[in-house]
Amino acid sequence: MKNIAFITTNNFVPFGGSEELWYKTALHLKGSSPHNIGVSIRNWTPEPGHVSELRKKNCQISLRTYTSDMKGIQKKLNALLPYRFRSKPNQKHIAWLDSFRPDLAVISQGGNTEGAEWMQACIDKNIPFINLIHLASEKRWPKDKQASQLAKLYSHSQKCYFVSEGNVRLTEKQLAHKFSNAGIARNPFKVPYDIDVKWPENNEVIRLASLARLGAYHKGQDILLEVMAMDKWKQRKLEVSIYGSGPNEVAFKRLKDLWDIQNVHFKGFVDDVGQVWKTHHGLIMPSRSEGLPLALVEAMLARRVPVVTDVGGNKEVVDDNSTGFIAKAATAALLDEALERFWQQRHQLESIGIAAGVEIRKKIPADPVQVFAQQVLRHL
Repeated sequence: MKNIAFITTNNFVPFGGSEELWYKTALHLKGSSPHNIGVSIRNWTPEPGHVSELRKKNCQISLRTYTSDMKGIQKKLNALLPYRFRSKPNQKHIAWLDSFRPDLAVISQGGNTEGAEWMQACIDKNIPFINLIHLASEKRWPKDKQASQLAKLYSHSQKCYFVSEGNVRLTEKQLAHKFSNAGIARNPFKVPYDIDVKWPENNEVIRLASLARLGAYHKGQDILLEVMAMDKWKQRKLEVSIYGSGPNEVAFKRLKDLWDIQNVHFKGFVDDVGQVWKTHHGLIMPSRSEGLPLALVEAMLARRVPVVTDVGGNKEVVDDNSTGFIAKAATAALLDEALERFWQQRHQLESIGIAAGVEIRKKIPADPVQVFAQQVLRHL
């Protein structure tokens, strides 16, 4: 029996796409192996459901409280600091490693520039570790000192698992470092692997769905609105449903009104993604950065046609003009060009969707959690 520590560096939201794989892997290992599972996570209030689930399964939970979580004058003073200084683990957080004494640490990172303090702590304490890296972004280039530090730390990792080859290449460019220890891990999805959703009966109006957090910085819905504000798209029988919530939701709705876009509809958050694909022909993702988006994998599993930007791992699973349509960059002009190609092939969309369903199953395993759990165990 050994101790496996899962450390999530996420300090942004209580739960997001970067949390799915590590926590489901922790649950899987707790139920299928004799090993002890420990978790270091931010102290969110109220406690998120996945933390409660881990606690019920007798995982050891270490909650990290930061100065920014405190009340009164301390919180006000702390608010003057840049976010990155407010959310670094302190010595009390890291001391948990001494009490849990892991034989392996799994450091789950939202972005490729996170986790330095935890990696250094593992090196100092002679704890083997692996990294799970969910995102690399052209907008987040580390400065020289940080890049050199990260390159050195990553070289100590037994394995750096990225969610796409595109993120490996971008991280190598940003750190000027060749990874000899890179691997690929796939995130779990929220539709059945064998999902069978009938093609929408109404094909007179083509419907696209956008499923993502409503934030311009990552997901780029402002680009989509800019395209849909063009006269030609206002006049065509094309409808776009935007699902989700987020920090730019109000601004996006105001843009829709400002530009008088009648064929874009905000639908709010949806739990059952499979229901979306009963009435929509495809997915549109104007993202400025990605790892490998779950919404894309789920749409292709449902045999729907994706229109995406060339970021992250999108090009690794979408064959342009064959199983979907790729905009060369996240700009209105290039998204419009990809959407135009989609529109010109609107009478072949069902067959393109079928091809997308075949292709995605060649590249994504039926049970990514079990696959990653086996990868973790190989490092013990």
